[in-house]
Amino acid sequence: MTSARIGYRNLLRRIVKLPLGDDILLRLKEKTKEQLSKKIPKKKLKSKYNHHLQLYDDILNDNYERFDELLDVIFKEGNKIPEWESKFQSTPAIQFKSFWPQIYGIHELTSQSTSRRSISVYNKLNNEQMNENISMVQYFDLYKTQKNYISQYSFPLAREYSIGISTLPLNEIYKKYQFLYQHQQLWDINIQPIEVFYETNKFGAPLPINNRDDVFIQKIKKVKQLFEQFKPIPKEDLYEIINFATGTEKINKNFHKYKQTHPRTNLIPNDLG
Repeated sequence: MTSARIGYRNLLRRIVKLPLGDDILLRLKEKTKEQLSKKIPKKKLKSKYNHHLQLYDDILNDNYERFDELLDVIFKEGNKIPEWESKFQSTPAIQFKSFWPQIYGIHELTSQSTSRRSISVYNKLNNEQMNENISMVQYFDLYKTQKNYISQYSFPLAREYSIGISTLPLNEIYKKYQFLYQHQQLWDINIQPIEVFYETNKFGAPLPINNRDDVFIQKIKKVKQLFEQFKPIPKEDLYEIINFATGTEKINKNFHKYKQTHPRTNLIPNDLG
């Protein structure tokens, strides 16, 4: 008997006792069998197996705080994500730099009476900093001959929404982020606005370009993590969860029998009475 088959039987003995409806149980059985039959590294397979084993044991021992994890296993784990999201996750963060909305702290922190002078100083420092990072400008001494041009079209100080054509899935990213941002109270999490915010240093000067790149990259990483955490599910799956949560689909009889021999210490989901 293969280790995969033994592992499946160990999990199955727990699965059939879980406080789930018969249809959802069948789905979990099939999904577990399918995942164990996939060719994946043994270390990864063992880690997933141990995680599921502990998850099922915890729920059977009345740790219902992990019930949402169980639903994730059933309805989310292993599901394919949309093509645009797969592209977003695989694209290096810095490639979004020219298209992602960005805010510069100098415009947020200065009052109306002092903003013109502060922004002028910030602009001058920012131009000098940019020119230091463009070796071709220094080498050909272009800054002196095109000083007015460079000053006029310098790096934007407030919100930078790049004008250009991108093959990146920007509209889809924005729509999903806005949905999560507008409904964050439903998940009791704190989601920041989509814009990247660049602070000034303590002297009101722009941060070095490398530092701003680091800030940008960290922001994109957080967005990717957020999207990984909140994956959409098909509408029919949502209805199945609603039916179970509202008691339309009853909990399987094996769970009742199991709890008769293992007294409960907490309330059982869908109070059995």
